[in-house]
Amino acid sequence: MSQLHSRFSCVIFSLDWDSLRDVSLDVIKALDVWNSLLEYSRSVRSKVIVALATEEEETSVADFQEKQTSLLQVLKALLGEEFNALVPLFKLGMEKKSADILLQMLERLSREYHTSELTRLKNKTKKSREHELRCMFKAGRHCLVVRDLKTATECLEDAYDCLRSIVSSRAPMELRMCGTIIVIHILNAAKAAYSVATGDKYYNICENHMTLLEEPLSECESNTLAQFLRLLLIDELHFWLAKNTSCMTRSICASHLCASMAALEGALRLSRPIEKSEERLAAPPMIGVECCLDSHQCIYFLKETAVFLSERARGLLSDAASLTNPSAEVLYASMRLNVMLGRADAALQLLGKLWEQGVKSYDCTKSVHGLLMELTDSAAGDVVQKCSREVAFAFASLCFGPGSSEQQNSFRDLFVSAASRYPSDLLLSYPHKGYYAPFTVLCVFTHVHDNSSSHKMELTFCTHSIDTIALDSISVGLSRLCKGKVDGWGLQSSMNGPVELCSRNANTVSFLFCLEDPGVYFCSAVSARVRIGAICLNVEWRFDEIEIELYIFSIFHV
Repeated sequence: MSQLHSRFSCVIFSLDWDSLRDVSLDVIKALDVWNSLLEYSRSVRSKVIVALATEEEETSVADFQEKQTSLLQVLKALLGEEFNALVPLFKLGMEKKSADILLQMLERLSREYHTSELTRLKNKTKKSREHELRCMFKAGRHCLVVRDLKTATECLEDAYDCLRSIVSSRAPMELRMCGTIIVIHILNAAKAAYSVATGDKYYNICENHMTLLEEPLSECESNTLAQFLRLLLIDELHFWLAKNTSCMTRSICASHLCASMAALEGALRLSRPIEKSEERLAAPPMIGVECCLDSHQCIYFLKETAVFLSERARGLLSDAASLTNPSAEVLYASMRLNVMLGRADAALQLLGKLWEQGVKSYDCTKSVHGLLMELTDSAAGDVVQKCSREVAFAFASLCFGPGSSEQQNSFRDLFVSAASRYPSDLLLSYPHKGYYAPFTVLCVFTHVHDNSSSHKMELTFCTHSIDTIALDSISVGLSRLCKGKVDGWGLQSSMNGPVELCSRNANTVSFLFCLEDPGVYFCSAVSARVRIGAICLNVEWRFDEIEIELYIFSIFHV
């Protein structure tokens, strides 16, 4: 933080004793470094520890104690109150005794420094709400260092309250970033001191802050970089709640994971066109100039962000995959993120699980279709081949599913323009996952009274297509169930004449079969060629590869 500068509880200055042991104390005293060290330690209110580093062991250094005492007097005279101790580091600090002494000294000085800073900040006169915010945040961080978690949480809450009192409508991005940093500190401190549970004070602080983050940015700040950073902040907070909140139901945890994945997906989409951007973000005055240091350039200047975001996305997907019985929302969010990463196999696997959830709607198909098109547009040839069949099913579902006339016609135009991607003899076989077919069919047997071995099957074709479609090359297949098994018997009949139908008018055709052998006969397949405009699709319904009782519309015993 700019208000903290680079302050430390102490400064360790190392002297190479092996080089200086034969040098007179007057020469050591005359070194210019002491004035610089004294000036720096006073500016940052730090104590100075001088370490005498030697490669030798303690027992092998002759007259060391005498020389150390003389040097100690010189350093006290040079550095005054800022001087704290003179510490020998035998074997260059690898000797356990001297290393332990140094560690204990550092721990004591650190605690003393942060305790005194905390007292100073609490007694300091606050000039404004912004000044109070800075002081309370610094006080909270000092408490965190000395592990006074209760006081740290209280100070950080006060800091956040100050920030929210400053915020007006459409808070500047810098305030939203500052608030997120404070909220993360509050959550971590509260988790360590107590716990964070669904609906408690700390959980609500985070939820309310996410509401602030999601508010629209002002026109002057509504740039790509600000939107990108905002999405990363939302992702981080949702992910924290999903991973660290106690007493959380699986549905709430899944909701936070979905929100985290959605925010990260948005950040991925934004980062692609701005990885080469020269747009920079000014350092917020409440955060500090270190936001623009070279070490942070990859985050704030958006260089090499793709690697960071991809690793983050893979971690989120792993967490989502570990959920027991993930909801449709989690599956869909995971599929979207996999599409963004170009992981075709994982996306298609999730699509299969999504249909298994029974998610069957026109809007859902539109969303899935958009993701599949995005995947094929950005992927290599082998991925396109894997996805092309699913894309064809999605297109057919949207061209002939229960959408409006405008929607159906729009997707038909898109399908025609993309027809070159699919083979001309492509066969769409149903039922397939949750996709809508260009037509459905109801099969009913009726007895022909004047011929004991002849039976008529009536096929009633239905469609969601608002415009009229034509079916030709209609073919029907029968199978026989005998002694609990389909015995391989089969019979087919076909007709060439076109059958026209639309959503307002179904159409019925009849087929005559001669059924002499005993058994249970059922319709095992219906196929037809569907034509509308420039679209021509080969479609079939098959029922013999699935449990028969699910798809027998009518059976007849001979």
